[in-house]
Amino acid sequence: MTKRKKKRGLARLDGVETGCSAEPPPPLGRQRTLSVVSATVSEMSGLVDALAAAGCRARMVERIRRLHPGLPGPVIAALGRVPRHQFAPGSPLEVAYNPFEVVQLLRDETGATVSSVSAPSIQAIMLDQLDVRPGMRVLEVGSGGYDAALLSELVGPTGLVVTMDIDRRVTDRARTCLAATGYDQVIVLDGDAAHGAPDHAPFDRVLVTVGVYEVAGAWADQLTVGGRIVAPLELRAVTRSVVLTPGDGGVLQVSDPQTCGFVPMRGVLGASGAPVRVEVDDEGSLVSAPLGHPGVDPDGLRAAVDAGPQIVDTGVHLERIDETLESLDLLMDLALPESAFLGVTPQVRDAGEMFPGLWTAYRSVTAVGGSLAVLAGDGQAPVGQPCDLVVLAYGPHGSDLARDQAEIVQAWDAAGRPHPLPGDLRVRWGPEAPSGSVPDEPRPGLLGRSTVLVRGATRLEADL
Repeated sequence: MTKRKKKRGLARLDGVETGCSAEPPPPLGRQRTLSVVSATVSEMSGLVDALAAAGCRARMVERIRRLHPGLPGPVIAALGRVPRHQFAPGSPLEVAYNPFEVVQLLRDETGATVSSVSAPSIQAIMLDQLDVRPGMRVLEVGSGGYDAALLSELVGPTGLVVTMDIDRRVTDRARTCLAATGYDQVIVLDGDAAHGAPDHAPFDRVLVTVGVYEVAGAWADQLTVGGRIVAPLELRAVTRSVVLTPGDGGVLQVSDPQTCGFVPMRGVLGASGAPVRVEVDDEGSLVSAPLGHPGVDPDGLRAAVDAGPQIVDTGVHLERIDETLESLDLLMDLALPESAFLGVTPQVRDAGEMFPGLWTAYRSVTAVGGSLAVLAGDGQAPVGQPCDLVVLAYGPHGSDLARDQAEIVQAWDAAGRPHPLPGDLRVRWGPEAPSGSVPDEPRPGLLGRSTVLVRGATRLEADL
């Protein structure tokens, strides 16, 4: 009778290959068993977290792509690769990957935000404006870390990214986050970025990720031929991300303005002062008057809003009440020295009592003293439906402000509602000159006049 041979095989125990035997292996012991189980659970938890983050990131990218279908492929790809949640520690994934969410990082002693991770939607727009290509050298002003990682993806292994911030806490954090995510090739510098980074210049691109009241000459001086700067430039009431490209005679031409909001720059280019913010009702509605504004009377504004508006018709019709008015807002901001900014809660907007026909929670307005003028719809048309544009006039001089707005709306309409705004908008450095409108100099454009805004050594000139 033939004996049956025992089958032998290989079993893996704690990383060691062993032959199977009739005798059971020695017990691992309770502590060892718990360690193996704990390690397995930890690995599975990490995998689940990584998959959840990847899913949120993919959904964010898809939402941004639908919102901005013209975004170039490399920007979309970079957004899909960089783990934004690792630059926003402590934030839930749904916050870190919300296209419109700003993640606050640091505040000063007054509670004001001094560092943040900007909303992905505006970051995507600014990267599109910047037009970064492989092999380029890029300087970033302001160091949240996330933008630097995106730039590193765009320039590739043959390019260079330098990011700079005046606050050591910000740069330390940026270094840590960049190293943890595999972008430690980014050069992080401490210092006032108003002076640029001459030791690493020249740069093909400069990306400014803080709100600036004026433009640093060093950024232009350190550009290569054909280079460009993208910066959130304060244009009276509203900050807009603009493309700045060198022209003749040391002039930077301004193009492609996109509404945005950023923490203000600190250091030598930091604005000396802050906007005046006035609550005009008990619901939290704010009028913000920028630096250089003629001035507002808080008590007078509250009384004017409480009394309700007079209606000034512009004679201009919109096919949709939510039609974009980006170029019209820019035109009014540049042309009217009384330009300010109104922010209301969604509840105030939807109620339509204090500001009837206001279809957005944020609006460029004009205000002076105790008077206010607000562009709105005709009061009854729901969002998405046709309406007539009117101006709501509050206070003793509200009608005058409203008539000025109506004149600009009519000129904008007569020019075919252009977008972007036609005309010449530029930044130059030179001796200071009085700011304001210069109607004596005939100019091409909608209004036939020039506006000059002086910020230190920077002159912002606009032919309107």
